[in-house]
Amino acid sequence: MDVAPSQFTDNARRSWTIALDVGLVKHVKDRLGVDLIDWGPETGEGQAAVPTVFRLAADPVLLVDVLWLLCAEQAAEREVDDVAFGRAMAGDAIGDATDALLEATVRFFPSRKRAPLEKAVDRLQELETKAAEVAVQALDDPELDRRIAALGTPSSTSPASAASSPGGTRSASSPDRRGPDGDTTGT
Repeated sequence: MDVAPSQFTDNARRSWTIALDVGLVKHVKDRLGVDLIDWGPETGEGQAAVPTVFRLAADPVLLVDVLWLLCAEQAAEREVDDVAFGRAMAGDAIGDATDALLEATVRFFPSRKRAPLEKAVDRLQELETKAAEVAVQALDDPELDRRIAALGTPSSTSPASAASSPGGTRSASSPDRRGPDGDTTGT
């Protein structure tokens, strides 16, 4: 049984098809070090373990590099180079391409192994939605407005007011006056 390809459309209104096979998966791994079929945690030096699919969803530049390798034959037929391909990938085109790549990756596996992978994709999409909701809530928080307003208000604990107060820190422009015993004298 053939696996149906996944599709996305870039911002130049070109439709691209992704149908993974072992040769393409190996090519991406050899060129970029990205293993599209390893859904376990990936670690790098000093990095937390993050599944490859999550890393691609969070890194649009790496995602487009992967997509370029997957679509290179189609691009050659259309005389589209890597620069033109990348320039047509922004905004919703990246979201659509992410969905298409995730779908193609799930479809790469035999049907009996797809259920947990489909669940992982669903959870990733839930996570992205929830993260966006949390970010909007944080930006709408009245406490943030108070903190922003406080940035324009002079404070008694600011470095400028501390330097001008008795016993405060000397500013960079005030002379260092030391007495005969080496102690700083007040001015």
